[in-house]
Amino acid sequence: MRWKVGIAGQHAVLHQLAIVVSNDDMRLEVRDDVAVLSGARLDALDDIAGVQREAERIVTIMSAFARLLLGVGDSLRVVDVAEVTAPDPGGGIADPSASPSLTGAGAGTSNHHPAADAWPRSSLLQSLRLVLSNPAMEQALSLRDTSRLDGSRLSQICRIVEAAAGRSAVARFSGMSQTALQRLHAAANSVAVEGEDAAAGVATAEGAADLMTLAEARSLVDRLLMAWVGSAARHTPGLHAR
Repeated sequence: MRWKVGIAGQHAVLHQLAIVVSNDDMRLEVRDDVAVLSGARLDALDDIAGVQREAERIVTIMSAFARLLLGVGDSLRVVDVAEVTAPDPGGGIADPSASPSLTGAGAGTSNHHPAADAWPRSSLLQSLRLVLSNPAMEQALSLRDTSRLDGSRLSQICRIVEAAAGRSAVARFSGMSQTALQRLHAAANSVAVEGEDAAAGVATAEGAADLMTLAEARSLVDRLLMAWVGSAARHTPGLHAR
């Protein structure tokens, strides 16, 4: 069977994702005002319910990457699933020259996020495939796909990363000092703080009040997630796009 899945979201973001999600396994195409997800991963499924579930997994992770790389505020979402009964004569992949890339070339857009510079565009599809094959990463990235990233979710994400990768490995691949990781844990595990600029009080070893804002904790968690997925993608064979 062949399936196509309608995706809703910010048009510019969908155009940028279509540049890199473009192999036989997963293909995102933007035609006029419609984004369509297709590919062998979906065509291998026999029923519409299974396609819906798999498409929602894929779209959730793409949405989380858009948040991490571009600072996007709204989630992507599945809006339609249909079986393709005849060859689709529609156009090809979005022209890369029509929109900025997911890396440094996107700096001209208001949604560009500095973290994008740390993640080569060519590795994004590899990272998407990796997350979909790694339950811990999928859980962590799914938690990240939210506009309201509060202390509870930050704490959950930190625990997932450390349980899956090991605390010593986290310090190594993230480049964060143990002090920074301890402050992040303390802030994430404190009572959820309302507002972007509110501070969570964290006691240091010297007993002084070391304040980390919720916004700072979110930024560190984003850095941690990117470092985790990026490091794993570089050291996992068989992820290259087909």
